[in-house]
Amino acid sequence: MAAVVNFGAHDVRSLSRYTCEDACVYFKCIGPDFKIIEGAGCYGDFASRCLYVKTEVKNQVVKNIKKFEYFDQTVMVVTCSDKDQCAKDAFASMMLKNAHAVVNFGTGLETLASYLIKPVDESCSADSNRQFLPKVECSTRGWCQSGKNYKELYTGRDVAVVDIKTCDACVYYQCTGDGGNKIMGGFGCYEDFENICSGVVPYDVRESIKNNLKHSFHFDKNYLVATCSSDIDCSTEQYLQYNNYH
Repeated sequence: MAAVVNFGAHDVRSLSRYTCEDACVYFKCIGPDFKIIEGAGCYGDFASRCLYVKTEVKNQVVKNIKKFEYFDQTVMVVTCSDKDQCAKDAFASMMLKNAHAVVNFGTGLETLASYLIKPVDESCSADSNRQFLPKVECSTRGWCQSGKNYKELYTGRDVAVVDIKTCDACVYYQCTGDGGNKIMGGFGCYEDFENICSGVVPYDVRESIKNNLKHSFHFDKNYLVATCSSDIDCSTEQYLQYNNYH
């Protein structure tokens, strides 16, 4: 499947052309520093540039790679395989059928960017140079807090780091099994997360986390899990980055 590949902030020039194994992909997403990245290519181009898309969404794209449409406030993506260079037309068709997708995309983006006092920078780079380390050192600790204080930064004594482990990836997690009255959280290796949250997080989600352990973000009303392996002790920063976009 031949695809025209282009990336950038509202840059629709064709930069190159190559053959995609499964399908052509057109995407528009909120990237680093709240810049909007729009482009077309293969699935790998979408996955590596739209860093802050939920892992479950990326799994859906892979599962339905031949023909798929998805949109929310942070990403719009379409895949197709019926003809060469089909993605741009398929994306336009999706937008025509779902006008509200355009209206809702980026909702609250300006307010959020102002709240975080992001520097004004009109330049945009869509290149992704993420490097995953084979092993990373991760701080470990678990805690429990009242759901009433969920939106407040928890700074109790039990948040203090008690150990450093070598892990395949660092994991930040929160989960609740009683509707949010009590929230369990922590950071460490995958097994630390599973020891605390395995009874709350569904089996298929845990499998997805393991399959995407080097870099992932999963959340629902009863859990939130961020994993990373780009640097030592990266899980808290990884969680905060995703939290900013969702």
